Amino acid sequence: GAGVKGVHGAHPNPSDGRELWLDTGEVADVSVFTFSGKPIAATLTAESGLPLRLRPVSPLPPGLYFVKIQLPDGQRLARWVVE
Repeated sequence: GAGVKGVHGAHPNPSDGRELWLDTGEVADVSVFTFSGKPIAATLTAESGLPLRLRPVSPLPPGLYFVKIQLPDGQRLARWVVE
C-alpha cells in the first residue's frame, strides 16, 4: 500500500475507485476529497481485526483523491489514486 505517516497502509492504491482499506488501528474520522477539495460522500466500515473499509457512495472516476484521517494523536493525509 501507499506509505502514509501514522497509517500502515491504504490499499489497493491505485484502485478502481470502489473501496479503499485503511490499516490505521484506531480512527476517529475519515473524509475523502477530490484534488480540488470537493468532499466525496463515503461510508466507513469497521470490523474487529480487519482494516477499515472506506467505500464511496458511487464509484469514483479516475483521478487523484485525498483521504483525511483524524487519529487521536493528530491528522494524516493519504493520497488515493483511482485508475
